[in-house]
Amino acid sequence: MEAVVFDVDGTLSFNGQVIGAPIVAAIQRLQARGKRVIFASARLIRDLLPIIPAFTDQLLIGANGALVANQGQVQIMAPLSSSHLQQLTAMIDRYQLDYVVDSEWDYAARVTTDNLILRQLDPAHLAQNRNCR
Repeated sequence: MEAVVFDVDGTLSFNGQVIGAPIVAAIQRLQARGKRVIFASARLIRDLLPIIPAFTDQLLIGANGALVANQGQVQIMAPLSSSHLQQLTAMIDRYQLDYVVDSEWDYAARVTTDNLILRQLDPAHLAQNRNCR
């Protein structure tokens, strides 16, 4: 089966929130012709789903390839080793750094309320902050 891979932000979605109906219809016509549709994004899978509600069962590549969802099952493609995680945690503690760490779905974050990342972090409120600090 031939596949067509689409970037989302700036390619299919021009406002970061939706894909226009004509574009959705064109993608659905591709599927009807037997094409496999794949969506790729720098976004995390949970943040990609609200933009592509008609295509959530398709192959989704998120976090620039670090996460992949196939028929709703999210996998981490390049997990941090426990030693690297310990090193990062030690640096965060030592320097009292703000951080955002994502998992397959939920995240851990400690950022100031004026940090711009908060607007982009789970905008549909699908996950939980599993902050353990």
